[in-house]
Amino acid sequence: MKGLADNITTDLFPVKKSRGRPVTGVAKTSAERQREYRARKSQQWRQDLHAVNLTLPVDANCALKRLAKHHGVSFSDIVAKLVKDADDLLISTMTYDSPEYDDYFK
Repeated sequence: MKGLADNITTDLFPVKKSRGRPVTGVAKTSAERQREYRARKSQQWRQDLHAVNLTLPVDANCALKRLAKHHGVSFSDIVAKLVKDADDLLISTMTYDSPEYDDYFK
């Protein structure tokens, strides 16, 4: 039998090293990763934040960057304000009991 501190004697049956990255024992399953992802997304939904992918022409993107920098806010804040202002302006031109108003909110 070989002693624990014996570095000179060779092993009779050497243990093969396993290939690849060593196991840490703290890997997450796909279900755990998905659960955490859904929890993060759920928290965003509760904060009334919704992800939107948007493709803009170059000149509009540059204008958006300038506006955000000028006002010291994020792109999201600028887009949200522009959309909200346009929505408020359109609603102010409608009467509450008109079919146009009903159609707009369907």
